[in-house]
Order: sequence, then structure tokens, then C-alpha cells
Amino acid sequence: MTSIEINLRYQKRDSWGNEIFIASSKYKEELAAFEKLKRLEGKLREIDVGTFLPVFHNDNLNYCTIRFKFLNSPVKLVDRNLYTVKFVIKKNKRGDKDYINAFVNTIKLHTKATPRDHGEVLDFDI
Repeated sequence: MTSIEINLRYQKRDSWGNEIFIASSKYKEELAAFEKLKRLEGKLREIDVGTFLPVFHNDNLNYCTIRFKFLNSPVKLVDRNLYTVKFVIKKNKRGDKDYINAFVNTIKLHTKATPRDHGEVLDFDI
């Protein structure tokens, strides 16, 4: 089984409990990951299973996301942090449909995100 290793920015957990990571072409440190996910999404589309794919590419905004199933991470996932993720893509059949999912083998912190500057509090005497 061939695994893929990419540095990805953690985005959020979806409403089904899957962990979503993102890569954008506008950030230099994410460009390689963006290109890999974009190629991966193209290869998954060629398989044409007709069900939801774990990789999504937005052509207008130039970002890609990947959704991992059943990730019980040994590290605390913090939004905007970059993680080195080693994963596999699997296809399985349930009933008469084929499903493709991404599963993490290993994950480790690559780079902590810089703190967000939300600005200063303005004091209004009203």
C-alpha cells in the first residue's frame, strides 16, 4: 500500500467527525501540498465512482481540502497549524456503491501558526 506524505494546514472537524486539512496556492509553504492535492483530486475523479471524494479542489479560489476519516490523532490538532501527514487512499464497496476515503497513517506537528492579531480594543464613551 502506497502512502502519501504532505504538509497540510489543519482547518476543522466537520459535522460527521472527519478532520479537514487545507492547502492554498497563495501561501509559499503550502504550494507543493496544493499541487499534490490538485493532482490527487484529478486522479480520483478519473476513477469516477459517483460518490463523495475525500479531496476537493476549488479552481476559483485555488485551494484544495482533504477530509480524513476516523483520525484519532496522537497530537492535538490546532487550526492553522501545519502538520506532516502520511496517509493512504482506500476504495471500498458497500452495497452497490464504491466509496473512496483517506486515512491517516502518521501525523506530526510541522509548524505552529503565528498568532492572529485581532487588533486593539477601541474604547467608546457612549
